[in-house]
Amino acid sequence: MTNNKKVQKRGRGHPSPYKVDFVDQAYHLARLGATDADLGKAFKVTVSTIRNWKQSHPNFLLALKRGKDDHDTEIIEGSLRARATGYDCIETKVFNDKENGIITKDVIKHYAPDVTAIIFWLKNRQPDRWRDKRHQEYEEAATDSRPDKKDLESAKKAIEKQLDNYSE
Repeated sequence: MTNNKKVQKRGRGHPSPYKVDFVDQAYHLARLGATDADLGKAFKVTVSTIRNWKQSHPNFLLALKRGKDDHDTEIIEGSLRARATGYDCIETKVFNDKENGIITKDVIKHYAPDVTAIIFWLKNRQPDRWRDKRHQEYEEAATDSRPDKKDLESAKKAIEKQLDNYSE
């Protein structure tokens, strides 16, 4: 017995519910840091539909790019800057006072600058001054001739001597 139902070809199913209003919504969601999966949940579609909308609706794609760029500029760069320079924030401490019960107190907590954030910031903002010098050293080493057998033996003896001194 054969099945008389027509098989729909892939890509020709029910059209996705795209609306022009989604452009503004997509911008605001991307600005908050939304991923494609988050967008799919917000618009009640699959991630592949979001990808299709990016390809077929240039304004939608542009809104997402602008939103993500604004998020990176305002939130991520600001957070990195704060970590690199140090910052203060108000923290609420909770105490158990025998006489008054549980009490809260706001205190100012200081976070010192983070060395890793400083290095990252400087390497990206001023690469000529702060990049690792290893790249140059490797290039210089590549142009030098290979060490001869005498140099290798000398280095081996120096290492063995240091190991002997270390074990004593």
